[in-house]
Amino acid sequence: MFEYLMPQLMMREPATTLLGQSGRIAIDHQIRYAGKHGLPWGISECGYSLLDGAQNYAYHAFGAPELSLRSNKGAEDWVITPYATFLALLWRPQAAFDNLKRLEKMGMLGRYGFFEAVDFTERRVEVGRTYSIVRSYMAHHHACH
Repeated sequence: MFEYLMPQLMMREPATTLLGQSGRIAIDHQIRYAGKHGLPWGISECGYSLLDGAQNYAYHAFGAPELSLRSNKGAEDWVITPYATFLALLWRPQAAFDNLKRLEKMGMLGRYGFFEAVDFTERRVEVGRTYSIVRSYMAHHHACH
């Protein structure tokens, strides 16, 4: 989502331009893609539920497979980040608001705002749980909203 929506934070593009169309298409695709799996939407680069030896979360560029230019599209990873939804507020405000409320109900809202991400990737989630919250805050992601 970051790559599709970030340019329009700096410059306004009419809905009929390539940037205007691609941003809306990316949002709509993510809503449909995650919806087919019963998950909230907002796939973008972010921290995910894997800690290194210093207890720092790993970071990776995630994306919806059909929107990715990479050959290894990582369709087996399901990591949702709230900042991607905040980026979409300008274009799909009601859908973004509804998604943020859903994330809040999942426990994603912490003391300093929304946590970095929620990881649904089965191999990284505790047995008996359906997701793992990435309990960190990244200033550059909060600055987007």
